[in-house]
Amino acid sequence: MPPPDLDRFLEEAEQQPFAGWDFSWLGDRRRVRPVRWDFRALVSEQAGNSPDLLDMGTGGAEWLSRLPSPTSSCPASSLSRQHVSG
Repeated sequence: MPPPDLDRFLEEAEQQPFAGWDFSWLGDRRRVRPVRWDFRALVSEQAGNSPDLLDMGTGGAEWLSRLPSPTSSCPASSLSRQHVSG
């Protein structure tokens, strides 16, 4: 099967709802390869060198707050409905 036409693919992508990291609409066109690095290890190493951390868009700072680091501050930014008032 030849690769899909890029313009048609981009048009299809623009029609999909954007919600988090759900790319299931790609079906068998999605290819996932393991990464060669360890995100948790990289963040843990860097967190040990900083007094403050910033968690952006992950739903809260719960994951960062569990890191063994000397951080004094870990604000979080999220657009999740449970975190946005108004």
